[in-house]
Amino acid sequence: EVVCTNLLNNHHISGIICNFLDVTEIKKQQLEIQKMAYEDDLTGLPNLRAYETRLDEVINAAENQKYAIIHLNLDGFRFLMYLMGRDMANKLLVKIAAQIQSNLDFFIHILARINEDEFAILTTEIHKTALIEQLANDILQIFKRSFNVNSYNLAITIRIGISIYPESGKTISI
Repeated sequence: EVVCTNLLNNHHISGIICNFLDVTEIKKQQLEIQKMAYEDDLTGLPNLRAYETRLDEVINAAENQKYAIIHLNLDGFRFLMYLMGRDMANKLLVKIAAQIQSNLDFFIHILARINEDEFAILTTEIHKTALIEQLANDILQIFKRSFNVNSYNLAITIRIGISIYPESGKTISI
């Protein structure tokens, strides 16, 4: 950042004063704050705030467009965390997020971790109910396999809720 003051018209000074300030660190800190506000630090996925912001943008822009909101809740995750420890549970969450992203990336507009044991998916390119059902089945298939974490094969089940815009409503409520 450079701030210059023209003092050529001042009879006593007759010059230009420039102050230079390196704002690199400030910009890095601002980016880090932005990242912390909108990104889940464990999985790197968007968090609830980012998800709701994006969802609001999609709703406001939607004109005769159909899209689905898919809510995933991991069954027994807290019990697993108490049993195996937070570190193991965190590694499982990272694997789950990676599996969903890698297998379904084509269909997902945004995948977010919205709570400790909950994920949300927004699809905007799927316009037929049958394709949304297929996506839900594909998600279920991911959870039919166990996740290998620290040489443990961990099986976890999920509950899925699906809302389709505009049939299910026109407001944000998670």
